Amino acid sequence: MRILVLMSLLLSFSLYADVEVRGAQVSDSGCAYFSTVTGHYVISYIDRDHDTRWGDRVYIQYGFHDVFSQRIWTREKSLEMTNAGPYEWNVQVNEVVASRGSFSADQLDFIIRIEHEDGTKTFLNGNGSSWGYYYVELKQTHCSFPSELDKMSVISLVKN
Repeated sequence: MRILVLMSLLLSFSLYADVEVRGAQVSDSGCAYFSTVTGHYVISYIDRDHDTRWGDRVYIQYGFHDVFSQRIWTREKSLEMTNAGPYEWNVQVNEVVASRGSFSADQLDFIIRIEHEDGTKTFLNGNGSSWGYYYVELKQTHCSFPSELDKMSVISLVKN
């Protein structure tokens, strides 16, 4: 039983090893009065298997889980990621994640999409499920911009 638990922990770690998120949610009013909260995130994709080739383009497709409506992938967008080094891409996302009486997000949902030079596409969601995706929970709101972005736990949701 212990070996099974250890193997599942190691396997789950390897699922998240290629995607990292650092971020912070910051109150636009300095926490004096709730109006809006802006999320600042840096999402990184590291291709440890070196499957990408020269000419491939890497994108993040993302949305938010809305607390009020319980809908996932609200305000969906796609951004091209910037090559940050050999087999590494990242992108900065700055979005309003809560607005008084309008909406409030409790997680950032996303997948990584690779468009290959030959026209094919690869979708990375951390698991083999058809409709699965990565997400990070948006928990703490800072009253001012922090000196360092928080390392956020990336979770892979299996959804068929």
